[in-house]
Amino acid sequence: MYERIEKLRKNKGLTVRKVEEDNGFSNGSLKKISPKTECGRILSLSKYFGVSMEYLITGHTGSGISLTFEDKAILDAYHSVSDEKKEIICDILHVKRDLLLSKEA
Repeated sequence: MYERIEKLRKNKGLTVRKVEEDNGFSNGSLKKISPKTECGRILSLSKYFGVSMEYLITGHTGSGISLTFEDKAILDAYHSVSDEKKEIICDILHVKRDLLLSKEA
């Protein structure tokens, strides 16, 4: 679990101390995080990094699919646009998928 927190921390360019301070943890306590850690601390870290508690504990999302940081960034961008723009994005993705599938056949 700590390895995932470290990866998230490094990808955001944060120091261990900054993460600890921002989450109200004492100095050095981040390294002691484990699946047996108090749920409140795991929840705090999941919200802080924008990932699920399940991801922090197991490395997987609820769907059984592990999302990369790039995947999450794309999903975050998608969720930030209007429904109309989401429909356009979906249409584009379907056309691109169909083109790729036709080239493979």
